[in-house]
Amino acid sequence: TDCVEAARVLVKLKQFGVDNSTAAARSVLKLVFSQEPHVKQAAIEACDELYLASDGQGQGPRFAAVKLANLAGTSNLGELASLEVCLRELARDGRLSPDGAIVQALWVDAADTEKSFTRRAAALDALRMCKDDANETSAQILAKRADVVSQCLSDAMLAAGTEKIHSGRGAAILARSACAALAQCRPADAGPFCLDSNVFVGLARVLHPKSPLSGKAWFPCAEQALLAVYALHPDPESWCAKLIKSHAAATFGAKVTTTNSVDNKEATDEGEEENDEEPNVNDFSNVSGTALSRFLWMLGECAVRHLVFCERLARTVRRARIARDRVAHAAAESAVQKDDNAATGEEAALAAALGQGAVAEDAALDNAREDAEKELLGFSKKNKKILGGVIAAYAPIVVQLCGNEHVIKGAPVVRGAAVAALSRLMALDMDFCETHLPLLFTRVKDERDVHARAAITVALGDLAFRFPNALEPWTEHLYGTKEWGNALRDSSSKVRQHSVTVLAHLVLNDMMKVKGHISAMARCLEDEDPRVSSVARLFFAELAKKHGNPIYNLLPDLLSRLSSDAEISEDAFERIMSRLCRFIDKEKQADALADKLVQRFPEASRTESAKAARDISFCVSQLKISEKAFKKFTESWKLYEECLYDAKTTQNFQSMFAKVKRVSKSTEFKQFIDEFDAKMSEAHAEKAAAYNVSARAEGKEEVEVIRVENEEEEADAEAQDDKEKEPEVDKEVGDNDGAETVKDEKDKPVKKEKEVQEKEEEGGEDVSDDGEDDDEEENDENAGKVNVVEEEVKPATKARASSRSSRSRATKA
Repeated sequence: TDCVEAARVLVKLKQFGVDNSTAAARSVLKLVFSQEPHVKQAAIEACDELYLASDGQGQGPRFAAVKLANLAGTSNLGELASLEVCLRELARDGRLSPDGAIVQALWVDAADTEKSFTRRAAALDALRMCKDDANETSAQILAKRADVVSQCLSDAMLAAGTEKIHSGRGAAILARSACAALAQCRPADAGPFCLDSNVFVGLARVLHPKSPLSGKAWFPCAEQALLAVYALHPDPESWCAKLIKSHAAATFGAKVTTTNSVDNKEATDEGEEENDEEPNVNDFSNVSGTALSRFLWMLGECAVRHLVFCERLARTVRRARIARDRVAHAAAESAVQKDDNAATGEEAALAAALGQGAVAEDAALDNAREDAEKELLGFSKKNKKILGGVIAAYAPIVVQLCGNEHVIKGAPVVRGAAVAALSRLMALDMDFCETHLPLLFTRVKDERDVHARAAITVALGDLAFRFPNALEPWTEHLYGTKEWGNALRDSSSKVRQHSVTVLAHLVLNDMMKVKGHISAMARCLEDEDPRVSSVARLFFAELAKKHGNPIYNLLPDLLSRLSSDAEISEDAFERIMSRLCRFIDKEKQADALADKLVQRFPEASRTESAKAARDISFCVSQLKISEKAFKKFTESWKLYEECLYDAKTTQNFQSMFAKVKRVSKSTEFKQFIDEFDAKMSEAHAEKAAAYNVSARAEGKEEVEVIRVENEEEEADAEAQDDKEKEPEVDKEVGDNDGAETVKDEKDKPVKKEKEVQEKEEEGGEDVSDDGEDDDEEENDENAGKVNVVEEEVKPATKARASSRSSRSRATKA
């Protein structure tokens, strides 16, 4: 296909070093997400040729490793995702071996302390992308060299702690890449790491309240470090509980003993116990903004990670049960085949076929998972004591901070961390979510920071996906109300882009019902930002592919809402509805929709403005209706007759007539369309004239009238058009004959008759031929004016003029 050939051309341009070919070659990698197998394979082959193959000049695996590391270190998020898929497919095919020269060269770069931190981080990212859990050999790429990854993390934290001049931002980048690699060091079928592993020491340095990573660089590193903890630690819940307590103590000023060392063991595992004295969480006067933001982030992130951890354990137990049942079923079948204890074997096989026991175990497993999730934010009474988790203990603090006036008016980092923590805690429990939804929507309304509003929009989408029934009453606010001006109506294009992406995801995955608020999505089709409009176009294209084409049911309501929206111009409305009407490609749906829209004309005729009738007539004209539907339209004359005073409405109908006439193959039906067109033109002239009389009396603005011209005017207009196409005559001849052209036009028909009679008496020449020659001479003399010739002289001309008498020309009244 053209796409595959274009990819090959771009690969060749990059290999020949053509200017600006690097960015174009990188765009080829995005084709790996194509649904077409050959297009996806072309992207994988392009990655192999560009970044893994040698250049033919003696540069082997070492050179390929450098290219791969440079690509991983300079790509954006979309390119990184594409590269990761390509490398995993290559590793799965065996073209990128874990023990191959390219992978070994990447390990050398990652462990080389003489290399820059960014170069080492890029090598780690490339190695992480090469891991493929489906391939047993490829899954061991990182597990075999976990010590190298841990050493990279230690080097980065040491450089950040000693404030090396050359470290700069590179230390944080290397720390993040090392933590991301550690999160994937554990194969799927392997157990957790030992508690005394040096890996947890390095992760504790990153997550400790006194971490040497400063500023916003700490947050992405801590995110990857938490992923590594839940992937590698045998008891991540207790480890993170101690971590949260240490952050609370550092934030709210509890009198606990802490050391400056970042690798103390009390935050990790079997270390010393924390001081029993609880911090004063109600006093925010002397709280550090950096410490508070880190505490809030850690609380919310641990809550989400533990929720994912519970679901992962449930999936592991379910897979183990399925494997056990499969083995039992195979054993039962084997026993039946051997006729050994046949009765018992048949009963076991029947029980396995009916799923007895499996249903009960699944129900018990689901109940256990739900109980574990409720414990995250719930409290229980035991021996007259209230027991609860660490997250539940600090949840009221988060709610109080989100409503605190000092936090609202304070630094954006603290304000954003508080709202993010609240949204993460709401994802744990439905009751907690329903209780604090008003607070969250209030915060997104009053939030001044663009990035915070965009983050809250994404969080609301996650909540709608997890608890759709809880978010259903807030659907209008998810789309963005006009009064609040948020979501799809936000002034920032970034927030609008996040909103339209989140809503498209929810609607297309059936997590949100498609209601009248979908008109806000239709407005995005004409958004000034091309990123927003492109996502909106993709959304409606995918929505039209769903069963039943929901756009057919939504179009009448979309018409009403968009037509009444004063912020949408007439041209924008026509472009939006024209695009939406294209999705009505079935004849039955188009006919039914046209009939529904025609029923709205009586109501539109009672409005003061003609805009409603114009919009309805435009939508009707965009539909591809059948001949049967057109005849039904003509029978509904009384419904739209009162709206024909408007020229735009009449012109919309006439454009529909032209479309139907073009498609029709019946001559009789085309004649029927012409007759109905003439009828509508006459009705329009009468209605417009009556309206203008009334408008002049009331002092209103008059409307435009489409005037129907008579036979002679139509012939004059066509003759004038033909005359303009003829070549200009010589000016001197025109000057000499100028006096002869100024004659009385009344004498011309009489002279013409006399000449015809004389020629008839002579009987020697053809009258029609002479008449045509005379017509040409008189047309030249009279500068394009058409002479009226009698029927016997020029019958063909008169018949041709009469056939064009039904046409009309738009003029001012």
